[in-house]
Amino acid sequence: MSDTPILQVEHLSKYFPVQRGLFRKTVAHVKAVDDVTFTVHKGECLGLVGESGCGKTTLARCLLRLVEPDKGRIVLHGEQQALDIVSASRKEMLDVRRQMQIIFQDPFSSLDPRWRVTDVVAEPLIAQRIGRAEAARRVLELLPTVGLGAHFADRFPHELSGGERQRVSIARALIVSPPLVVADEPVSALDVSVRSQIINLLLDLQSQMNLTYIFIAHDLSIVKHISHRIAVMYLGQLVELGTTRQVFEQYRHPYTKALLASALIPDPTRRDEGYVLEGEVPSPINPPSGCHFSTRCPFAQERCSAEEPALRDMGDGHWVRCHFAEELDLSEEIFAPVAALG
Repeated sequence: MSDTPILQVEHLSKYFPVQRGLFRKTVAHVKAVDDVTFTVHKGECLGLVGESGCGKTTLARCLLRLVEPDKGRIVLHGEQQALDIVSASRKEMLDVRRQMQIIFQDPFSSLDPRWRVTDVVAEPLIAQRIGRAEAARRVLELLPTVGLGAHFADRFPHELSGGERQRVSIARALIVSPPLVVADEPVSALDVSVRSQIINLLLDLQSQMNLTYIFIAHDLSIVKHISHRIAVMYLGQLVELGTTRQVFEQYRHPYTKALLASALIPDPTRRDEGYVLEGEVPSPINPPSGCHFSTRCPFAQERCSAEEPALRDMGDGHWVRCHFAEELDLSEEIFAPVAALG
């Protein structure tokens, strides 16, 4: 991993309007991504974690402008110059697509069922104005790299297994040799037996092609295995960002502790050691004032609901969004235990 930035995200926000009535009047906004700032370095894998609905996928789509951001900057440090993706022109976005690609969560719905594998993988090259003959040749060269033989080129998506379809999706993302790949839960739709194969493939490709990943996942064990740094999201905001060791062993935000404690441990003798937070996740339409986590935090004080905390550097690149991060003792078992089954 290098210290050179490849992507800088500054105060990124995306609000979706809530419309009601006969004339579809906007009455509120869903704050899917709310003032997110972070940097991705060349050659690293930045893991992005958080519970469902926290804004991970929306953030990923905003980075590639598949969803138009409302505010903020996304600066891509390209091969020749830095470019703000948010304000990029249509012509400039063509170059951005060559430098950034995405692997979608569901490999079946992201592949055109009427196209053969050759057409699916070659599509980004055709968009970059590469001739069809040359595109087909590059596809045949790339397929073995992702673990598929040349005979897969003429198959349709429905003729492939889940793991094979995801390998096709990976090939499509890599066909234009992008330095940065956003992987949006690339293994969550796969069988457990196939997940390790795809994870090992991504690691091998990162080493071979000098790739940089933004890796989104729910499985914390996978994130811990593949990531150099980890960003934790809650209700549209980053609440903690640091190295894998800092987030897993030196966490400073109560939500990070709760998220780690919620991971299931494959040990039937430790059924009483899981923990959950009290209360429900607030609505992103009307998040709590001050700290978004204040309504569920066992350490919340009056200041938490009155003043929104900033994402602060605690030292050594460990960022935390909490007023009392320096004072909290998160070593105690403070969360309500899950009732043992049976």
